[in-house]
Amino acid sequence: MKGYGAPVIAAAALAAGLALAACGSPPRPGPVAAASPSASVTASPAVSTAVTPSTSPAARLTTQQAARAYLRIVDPVNRATGTVNTDRADDVLFSQFRADTRTYVAALRKGDAQLRATRWPARVQPYVTAMLLTYDPASIRCAQAEAAAGSYAAATSVSSTNQDCIAAQDIGDPQQIRALLHLPPMQG
Repeated sequence: MKGYGAPVIAAAALAAGLALAACGSPPRPGPVAAASPSASVTASPAVSTAVTPSTSPAARLTTQQAARAYLRIVDPVNRATGTVNTDRADDVLFSQFRADTRTYVAALRKGDAQLRATRWPARVQPYVTAMLLTYDPASIRCAQAEAAAGSYAAATSVSSTNQDCIAAQDIGDPQQIRALLHLPPMQG
């Protein structure tokens, strides 16, 4: 399983499994969300008061803020990835692997929502968008296919033949995001 990506049981993919790890950074508070509507009150000399809602988008994060937000968002996914990789390496009961894979998928979906809610620097946004449209959905479908396989042998077969698993092995967008945010490259 890859950090912030698909579970891929093949040996090479397992080596890249913790690739997006937060490099030991502790989790930080939640992501920057879009600005919520606020009201501005205008008083006219004629005694009436009108309430006019205004919405303005949240400011884009600086590169440094974005790096911290990215690490904070992907940390739970990376921890879930580590658990699934450990399950596979330790050959725990497949039912535990399946449960941990469901936890991974839930963490990835939550992370995706947080990534979408964050206004990334202009140079980073296209890569986040691409990852959310291609890499992450393929990663989720791959994880679900592996969990449904019923055994590690079948899951290994799925990881090397399933189109979503093959697509999820391309870690180009996450690598580019890390580079643009001045984060260390993924290992593996």
